[in-house]
Amino acid sequence: MPRVADYGIITDGKITLTSTAPGDFQEVKFNLDSPHVGSRSILAFNLDLVDADDFKFNVKVNGTQVFNARYSGGDFFTIHEVIDANLLHAQGNVIQFKATSSNSGSVRIADIVLWYQHDI
Repeated sequence: MPRVADYGIITDGKITLTSTAPGDFQEVKFNLDSPHVGSRSILAFNLDLVDADDFKFNVKVNGTQVFNARYSGGDFFTIHEVIDANLLHAQGNVIQFKATSSNSGSVRIADIVLWYQHDI
């Protein structure tokens, strides 16, 4: 069966995590159109640091941690993270963004996109 690369816009909105609430998390739920779950995929999102001072957070896809970071400053950039095979499902996927530090600042996460492969 032929396979193609595709992408899904998970959200065009913004998620904010603050360091004043360690353990604070936001979840985004989504479905995919005929994903080939045996292939790796790429998760991408914009990250806007707002006066971050040693701000720590992690990202989980369907309960598996895929990204863990610590940032300081006030930068804006894009993160691209390879997601292991067999983590995604056709239905009921969840991406969790969680603050894990108690220092200062916040991060804004926006424009979450997933590149994945699917059979046609």
